[in-house]
Amino acid sequence: MPVPLKLGLAGGPLIIAILIGRFGHRMKLVTYTTTSANMMLREMGLALFLASVGVKAGAGFVNTVIRETACCMWERDSYHGNTYF
Repeated sequence: MPVPLKLGLAGGPLIIAILIGRFGHRMKLVTYTTTSANMMLREMGLALFLASVGVKAGAGFVNTVIRETACCMWERDSYHGNTYF
């Protein structure tokens, strides 16, 4: 029974990059980029990656900070013998 193949979001660009790398010289494709353009693309890629991770993690960030801060304050106060009720 055949299993469907899923490449995901990066599958298409990955396949095209492999094909261009393999057959690009036959079609006279110039794939050279300057160092500054290479560094800019790297920085933009990293920034977009971190932004997407931050957007996904940001939904529960405030709740996590409040919960962990309250937990740490409770432990600190109970360690020093302070009780508030």
